Amino acid sequence: MAVDGGARGRKRAGKGPTKGSGGQRRRGLRGKGPTPKAEDREYHVAYKRKQEREAELAKQRQREAHRNRTSIKIARGHELIVGRNPVWEAVESGIEIARVFIASDPTDERVASVLRAASTQGASIMECTR
Repeated sequence: MAVDGGARGRKRAGKGPTKGSGGQRRRGLRGKGPTPKAEDREYHVAYKRKQEREAELAKQRQREAHRNRTSIKIARGHELIVGRNPVWEAVESGIEIARVFIASDPTDERVASVLRAASTQGASIMECTR
């Protein structure tokens, strides 16, 4: 400490804050909040299981949607007409009906006319949900 020949030794640092730390040392002692659940931590096994489960569910939904899309088979040379007015106009113009899927109120005048035409032509009529 002394320069002029007194007792020599290393200068010891005081207990104050580290110079230039900006208070980071004290903030480091504070808590960081609650630990996230295991399935929310990316590095945890439970998180990976959850991801696999969600991926499998997404695949199932895709398969189911594909099955639903392909469940109505349309033969070559036939076409699918959707909607009350387009179907009614097609029937009025004399287009032959093979099948009718009905999901609306049969008391509507246009729908009733389509159902009458389908029954006279011998087409199958299937009632389904929207």
